[in-house]
Amino acid sequence: MESTSFNNQDMQQWGVPSIENLFRDYPQLRMHEADIRTRYGMFEKTKMAIEREEGLDRFTHGYKDFGVVMMEDGRVRCMEWIPNARAVYLKGEFNNWNLIPYHEVGFGKWELFIPANRDGSCPVEHCSELKIVIETKDNQTIERISPWAKYVVQCDHNQGFKWKFWNPPSSQRFQITHTRPRKPDRLRIYEAHIGIASERCEISTYRYFTSNILPRIRDQGYNSLLLMAVVEHSYYPSWG
Repeated sequence: MESTSFNNQDMQQWGVPSIENLFRDYPQLRMHEADIRTRYGMFEKTKMAIEREEGLDRFTHGYKDFGVVMMEDGRVRCMEWIPNARAVYLKGEFNNWNLIPYHEVGFGKWELFIPANRDGSCPVEHCSELKIVIETKDNQTIERISPWAKYVVQCDHNQGFKWKFWNPPSSQRFQITHTRPRKPDRLRIYEAHIGIASERCEISTYRYFTSNILPRIRDQGYNSLLLMAVVEHSYYPSWG
């Protein structure tokens, strides 16, 4: 994103909503007033840049645009946010590891469209390997996995990871078979994590949670679940 012109002194003077109420309840924070105003100014600066670019709502739907996305017409759209790059390329098994350049489209974003095959099919095979190549402004060339990768596997011979393009046939994709539950009159939310739901020293499973934990949550009167870490993170060393 482009920067809005504010210095630290400007941000220290930023109007923080209800800041005097905060200091009244927690007077020990008064000594940190300058830092609080600076941080709030940085928040407002970033929010203004997002709103100027595309709006907060569209910004929260970045997962629909970033990474490597299969389009309805058979093309593949690739987009990354690499604001300090001089050039960005994609390569992979689908094209014998030849470099295909991205084009800078503003606000640090780089975009690339790969045309469909002649028969309209996807040009990148399911589970084929991909890599991003970045030329930095200090003349380095580095290879990276997209942070938006949907599927990454660990190499057998080392601790590295490979990015695999995930686009299974429709017959292999998950299909929702159950109807949507009735909306309750009011919410009573229970927060849970499937993986740590077991008393045993193990990673719990959805089957265990359904049989052993879910009935207990229901019996306590809760009618809604807030499940943490539903989407398995594709790159374990980052811890999401």
